[in-house]
Parts: sequence; structure tokens; C-alpha cells
Amino acid sequence: MENNLYDQREFLKKIGLSAAELTEWEKNGLIRSEVRIDSNIPCYTEEHVVEAQQIHHLIQIGYSLPEIRKILKKIGLPRPEAREHARQATEYLTVGELAEQARINNRTIKYWEERGIITPDRRTSGGFRLYGKHYVQICRHILDLQNFGYTLEQIREQADLYRLFITLQADRTRRHDPQATLAGLAAMDGQFVALQERMKALREGIERWEQLMKKKRKEFAQLREEYGKAAGGEKGGAHPGGE
Repeated sequence: MENNLYDQREFLKKIGLSAAELTEWEKNGLIRSEVRIDSNIPCYTEEHVVEAQQIHHLIQIGYSLPEIRKILKKIGLPRPEAREHARQATEYLTVGELAEQARINNRTIKYWEERGIITPDRRTSGGFRLYGKHYVQICRHILDLQNFGYTLEQIREQADLYRLFITLQADRTRRHDPQATLAGLAAMDGQFVALQERMKALREGIERWEQLMKKKRKEFAQLREEYGKAAGGEKGGAHPGGE
């Protein structure tokens, strides 16, 4: 099934429904948006389109909204196997919202996309890029890795593993291939160990620089004091009018 998202206007147009009718459906618990953009904008998936078409068909053959609600509660609508488990509400962020929450700018996100470091989770039917909220942490992680001296290729590998980890965590039924999953987890563990070693080296370097800066600041202060006295002595020893 396609991975499109539709805002309410696009959704209504696609299924031939009015806003008032959709409101009544929602009041009767027949359909609801499980996807939110920037916390408050409802969007609908291709699955919602299929559901709406099925509900619309039931209405056309004479079922009332309360009757359809009973049908949904008793047997539900036909669904693909992948949707048999309970769905959870998902919130997506636009580029602007992601940039704001990750404290970066839109150009940085675009640059990372061009380098294959991050990729949108979904796109609206209008082409707007959408990201899961986990991308806020991924973006902050990328910034940290840049500060740690990682190359863009190394960062891309880290970001790929991070996304894999999130996908595996969300797989409650553990349907992913066990061998491929274990290989991915082993790669992640290796990256974690390497990162810990680099962080250890950075901490040791920071401690050395802190001690060096502390020592040098005292030396700087002493030099300023000595040259200050020398400058004062020159002024005091100067003779008005020259020789």
C-alpha cells in the first residue's frame, strides 16, 4: 500500500465526503486520524481512505451510522494482515518543526538529506516532507558526532543504525528476520563501543586542556601584571619636553 498522507481537505476530496459528514463519522467513532503533523494538524493515510470507502459503501446500501458502529465493534472492517495488531497514534513533524525542536536550521536538514544522512519518514500527497519525532534525537546525535570529529560517511552509518534500532523497537511482533536483526544489533553494539572509546579520548583531552588553560591563565595574569608595572614605570620616568 502507498505511503501517502492526506490533510483533511485532500482526504475529503479523495473519498467524496463533506467536512460535516466526516465530523459525524468521527463523533460516531467510525474513523479518526491517528497521524498528527506539528502536534495538531490531523492527516489521513491510504488505509484511512480504504476504510472510508468501505464505510461509504455501507451507508449507500442502507446502513445507519449507529449500525455501522456496531458492525465495527463486532467484526470490524476487512484489513490486511499487517494491520491486525492495534495501531498507535503517530506524530510527524514538518521540516520547520523538526529544525526548531532540534535547534538547527532548515538548510542543515536539506544538506543532511542530500548526503543521505536522514530521509523523511513520509510525504504528504502534496510533497511535503514529514519526520517522526525520533528525528529530533537523531539530529542532535548528528550534531554531537560532528563535534566528535566523525566524517559524513561515518555519521550516515550511525544514522542508519539508529533508524534500524527504532524500527526494531517498534516491531512488537518481532517479525523481522532474526539473522539480519542480530547482524544489525551486532553492528550497533560495535558502533557504541567505538563511540565510547572516542568519548573517553575526548574526555581525557578536555581534562588536559582544562589543566593547561588553568595554568596558562595564571601565567597570562602574571605577564599582564609585570608588563603593567613596566608600562607604569616608563610613564613615571618620562621627562616632559624631551632631553
